[in-house]
Amino acid sequence: VSFHIHPGDRIGVVGSNGAGKTTLFRIVLGDMAPDEGAVIRAKNLTLGYLPQQWRPSEDVTVLAHTQGVCADILALRDELARLESQLAEVRAPDAAQSLAERHAVLLGRLEQIGAYDLEARARKILMGLGFRPTELDTPISFLSGGWAMRVELARLLLAQPDVLLLDEPTNHLDLESILWLESYLEETSSAVLVVSHDRSFLNRVVRRILELEHGRVASYQGNFDRYLEEKAVRRRILEAAKENQE
Repeated sequence: VSFHIHPGDRIGVVGSNGAGKTTLFRIVLGDMAPDEGAVIRAKNLTLGYLPQQWRPSEDVTVLAHTQGVCADILALRDELARLESQLAEVRAPDAAQSLAERHAVLLGRLEQIGAYDLEARARKILMGLGFRPTELDTPISFLSGGWAMRVELARLLLAQPDVLLLDEPTNHLDLESILWLESYLEETSSAVLVVSHDRSFLNRVVRRILELEHGRVASYQGNFDRYLEEKAVRRRILEAAKENQE
């Protein structure tokens, strides 16, 4: 397996059940080590993962859980304040350069997350995923599994990680919410890796396909339909080569 994920990529991950799609996600996330080789991540890269099933570990409201990403914002602000204090005192040029680089990264991250309009963006995303305004103060424990998954998806979208890994994100969505999600994914700055059996969703969202088959990954440019066409062409070429060799 060898491939790169570039900023702005929209990648569909396909393969039969048991081919290793979830394993690939776990390796990308760093939860699992590859048997050999290495996974190289950019410095300060952020990743967000939506599993197929999720239940909250604490009972908070829909809006509060979605805004839980605010904890990241507060942590970044605290780190920014510490860096600014260190920059005021540091004298060594190399140390000052390192602190300044991290300071710039934090400023960019705070701007990307949107520290000042967090609640407004959270409400917009939740309503895009089908929640009514009156439901945003509902405790998560009152929700069915499918609606809880919508809350977790909203939280990930609000966080705007550098890479979004979505495992069957349309399973619990109605058509209107799916269309909203497609529009969101077209505009987000996050790179997207998505596992989905929804052919129409893949056709409208992804621009590259990674196919897992027989323990290998093959890359195809284009959406799902283009992948099927290109795979058929590659198969015909292999069959012709096999006949020539025989």
